Amino acid sequence: MGIKIKLNLIVAASENMGIGKNGDLPWRLSRSDLKLDQYQDTFSFKTMKQVVEKLENKEFQRLFEGVWVIGGASLYEDAMSSPYFSRLYLTKIHKQVDCDTFLPALPENLKKVSDPEVPEEIQEENGIQYSYHIYEK
Repeated sequence: MGIKIKLNLIVAASENMGIGKNGDLPWRLSRSDLKLDQYQDTFSFKTMKQVVEKLENKEFQRLFEGVWVIGGASLYEDAMSSPYFSRLYLTKIHKQVDCDTFLPALPENLKKVSDPEVPEEIQEENGIQYSYHIYEK
């Protein structure tokens, strides 16, 4: 079955690739220059198997252009190895952060790309510096 929907990941990670602490984010950033609020339909999945089942549904394909994976670590790992994986939108936190959950290693075949909608300069909020990076398979 030819699946047209793209699987995109969005994650914020510290310099040591930490993404969580005690089941929560170890930082607070309210600003969203990525304008992802335009995506209003939300689904919750615990496994990539559930995501793939949804992706293979013809009605779902007709209604949606893409799926955003927003965590956690095991879902990121499975999604990055999926044949449907298209892009990773990484918010890089510019400091080491004490975390107990980490982003899995990025696939070697990713290339960095730019998007005119996404600022390339370093941002700052609440004393936290960060930048946006987009990687494509």
